[in-house]
Amino acid sequence: MQIYVSKDGQQYGPYNAEQIREFLAQGSFVPTDFACQVGGTEWITIEKTLKEKAPTTTADPQRHQVPQKQPVQQQSTHADSLAKKKVILWSSIGGGVVVTAVLIWLLVGGSGSDVSESNQSSAESPDANSTLEKIIAEAIDHSRLELRVKKGEELHYIRLQSGTAPIIHDRTIPVEISEEEITQKPFSGASKSMDKNGQIIFLTQYKDGKQDGLTFLWSEKGQMLEKSTWEDGKTEGHFTAWHENGKKAAEGNFKDDKEHGLWVYYNEDGTEKERKTFNDGERFLKKEQDLARIRAEEELRRDEEFGKKYGKIIAEAINLKKLERKLNGGESLFYELNEQTLYSGWTKSIYDNGQIDSLLQLKDGKKDGVMTSWYENGQKAAEGNFKDGDLMSAVVWKPNGEKCPHTNIVDGNGVVVGYKDNGNEQYRFFFQDGKRVG
Repeated sequence: MQIYVSKDGQQYGPYNAEQIREFLAQGSFVPTDFACQVGGTEWITIEKTLKEKAPTTTADPQRHQVPQKQPVQQQSTHADSLAKKKVILWSSIGGGVVVTAVLIWLLVGGSGSDVSESNQSSAESPDANSTLEKIIAEAIDHSRLELRVKKGEELHYIRLQSGTAPIIHDRTIPVEISEEEITQKPFSGASKSMDKNGQIIFLTQYKDGKQDGLTFLWSEKGQMLEKSTWEDGKTEGHFTAWHENGKKAAEGNFKDDKEHGLWVYYNEDGTEKERKTFNDGERFLKKEQDLARIRAEEELRRDEEFGKKYGKIIAEAINLKKLERKLNGGESLFYELNEQTLYSGWTKSIYDNGQIDSLLQLKDGKKDGVMTSWYENGQKAAEGNFKDGDLMSAVVWKPNGEKCPHTNIVDGNGVVVGYKDNGNEQYRFFFQDGKRVG
């Protein structure tokens, strides 16, 4: 079997299967590069080509320049490097399209040059007659497809014009289909989704109703974000993800819809962040006890750091319930209980479970100094600085530890956003010159 390979707009070969495998091992080609057998007319991935039998026709695809010694200049195609962000699956509901995010993990394996691809890139073009642009042009709108359950399998079909086909909202419940639908064949081909400006944001290929072939995801600015290979409805083979700035984010391989082998994860500036090795979706760990030990050590370390920083303060702080708040000259001030003395010092609030709720410094009855609060699970919730009763700066964290992107107080001016323990927004306060307004 002789095979042509197309990469970066250039066609190489023909090579035999053994030569192709050598080039794959060297990293000169990757499994998702397009290939066509001598005598064939269809360009498909190298991975699929190596599984097919040789055609019986003799026509050759259009030829380009053929290198003499090595098939292509090695670029960023190191098969042992990359990470993940996992593919976003698109499924139809009603007449529109919804995005089901299957989580994106970022993991990785080896190093490589930065990759910057968009939907205009020629790197995905099989040849002058069969390009990614041609696939996009011939792809149907994704909203024309719908999922149906047939003999226990979820398959994509072209939506009937009559609209009699049921839409599956709960994909775990089989639905009955009409006689007309029974005779209809599952969809084979490509589908796409476009944004309101006509920019393509999603493209995938199907075979017999299942995702099979290449899947792409782009940003609204045209930057390619993900490229993956599917086989019989599952992610299989190479996966690459990019940051919005075009720098590679993750690269690795899937096996039977699970991460497998080495994955590499990159920062937005293109530098390597971390590597992880997977076996059928599970990270390699010596024993489950190792993971439990690591978690316990981390928790102990946090407790020790907390104790060093706040232990003495908490022990000496007075419970806020032992103070009373009174209005004095238009100001709200804290007094010692049943006394006319303005309180100065640390105060604390405690949850019912004994977990510290907040620590606050007072001076002459006014908030003055540091204020720190925590969620009931022990995660820090907020930290602020007061001066003479006015809030001058603040930082807020969500219950999962993520820093709040909205809270921004500078010199007493800005906004503070608070969250409930379940992660939902609880309040949004605006401040001017340290005082709450509105």
